[in-house]
Amino acid sequence: MRAVLSRPKLVDQIAPKIKPKSRTHPKRPAIHKLEIVSILLRVSAEVAGKIDCTKCANCCKEMGPRLSKRDVGTISQFLGFTPEMVVSKYLKERKDKAGEYLASKIPCPFLKKNRCSIYKVRPKGCKSYPHIKNAESILRLVDIAGKSSICPIIAGVMDQLKAEISNTLRSPQK
Repeated sequence: MRAVLSRPKLVDQIAPKIKPKSRTHPKRPAIHKLEIVSILLRVSAEVAGKIDCTKCANCCKEMGPRLSKRDVGTISQFLGFTPEMVVSKYLKERKDKAGEYLASKIPCPFLKKNRCSIYKVRPKGCKSYPHIKNAESILRLVDIAGKSSICPIIAGVMDQLKAEISNTLRSPQK
């Protein structure tokens, strides 16, 4: 399981991946990508703290999990099934990635009354959703923003992030 990185570690991890000169709109002042990362981390914590995922569950209703062989093994032990039984009952093998699986149907077959029936052993991707707390994901922000119509946490973070970046660009440079 990947630990959520603290802000200083996250910034240190992302900084080398950011090109020194970011493209900016010619009529707008530049904002450094690390400043966006800092705002994103704070805003995502604020927005996530206001959302009860069990009242939403849109991620489970609209998308299925991606599972590794390890995830399948852990889930099968939890359910008291063989891995083959879990695959045949709930999953399908990904055609584009050998050894990975997808839910056989949407909503997720493990979703019961807006709660994950395998929460204690849920797949890695489910644990880290909505994927806005680690370096890899922040660098994929555009992909995440595309999911804002599914998840209210992402939508709220995007709205607040946009507002705060606009405010930062309007304020005098130090």
